[in-house]
Amino acid sequence: MRVLHIVSWYPNRLDPNEGMFIKRHIQSLEPHCENRVLHLKVVKSKEYGLGLNFRKENTRISGNESSLLFFVRTTRSSLIELYTFFLLFSRLVFKRSAKGFDVINIHIAYPMGVYLGIIRKFLRQPIVFTEHWSAYHFNFYLDPATPGLERSRKIFRKGIPLICVSKALVDDIGRFSGVKVRAEVVPNVVNTSLFRNDRRAPSEPVFVMVNSWSPVKQPLSAIQAFAAFLKDHPNAQLRIGGYSRGKEMDEMKGYVKENGLEASVIFTGRLTAEQVAAELQQCTALLQPTQYETFSVICAEALCCGIPVAATATGGIPDFIDSSNGILVKENNSSQWLEAMNSLWEGKDKFNSATISQAAASRFSMASVGKKYFEALNSLTKVAS
Repeated sequence: MRVLHIVSWYPNRLDPNEGMFIKRHIQSLEPHCENRVLHLKVVKSKEYGLGLNFRKENTRISGNESSLLFFVRTTRSSLIELYTFFLLFSRLVFKRSAKGFDVINIHIAYPMGVYLGIIRKFLRQPIVFTEHWSAYHFNFYLDPATPGLERSRKIFRKGIPLICVSKALVDDIGRFSGVKVRAEVVPNVVNTSLFRNDRRAPSEPVFVMVNSWSPVKQPLSAIQAFAAFLKDHPNAQLRIGGYSRGKEMDEMKGYVKENGLEASVIFTGRLTAEQVAAELQQCTALLQPTQYETFSVICAEALCCGIPVAATATGGIPDFIDSSNGILVKENNSSQWLEAMNSLWEGKDKFNSATISQAAASRFSMASVGKKYFEALNSLTKVAS
């Protein structure tokens, strides 16, 4: 099967880490498919305006990967949608970039799908969406009655089948669009050669939290619980990795300082994948306090390391966290997080690292995900034809 992947999120010159989970998804298909990746992205830039005042930047990433960045000066969603349509139309219709491919796989439906109905009239290939985005759960953080949202909802009313990273995301898109979508679930990929069972269990409690911290995450409840946990376990540590683009990291550090927790709560800063794996392999458990997660790669990575996980019971997390490999926290408050920390430490011997790691690797490894992804793509291509 020859697959043309069209992506708006993908590692590129401006952000080498953008959409890395999408790149891994596509790589997982390599034993089964001949892939080509076309990265199309409209970039908002103060340097450029409307009309002729824009710039295109074409880059050959590798033999089968190319990137087209289109720099414009606008934040209006309607204009971003039109620019995206222009890029898609020029590539798929004028330049016939889809010629010879069996299926077009569009990763992240918005904004590429807004005017896709027009483009489909010129194509013979079936189209499938692969979706990762939690924005549907939150109505794109807009009032449900916002007029522009209707254009997004209509994307999923065109009968294009979906591959989603969790059942929760399938349900979110169904609620958002108001239609029952045809979808298959394929989880994200974990690098199991890096995130593997090489655990060195600590003699004192060590909890880890690692995230790109945003308003959706809710770390203060877990930090407050850890402050109470310290009363009975004064040698315990909470290690917090990651970064934030907003005030979340400052709020955490402020709470730690105000409550004299600096000796026990360690901020490790932004971590490489290798550093994240090292942190996980030397801890008691991963903590994931959050308002919502479409999937949660960090939870899957911890399990592949054989580390139990305590996570808020929301979104896609309950798909793979249960009593055999961790604890689901029903309410994101300090009392329940304290209960979870006590249970993780006091019951640490009941979690078998080898069993947890083997089960997770069989589900999230490149080979396992690739096989499932190919089967889903093959099945949905027949539906989309």
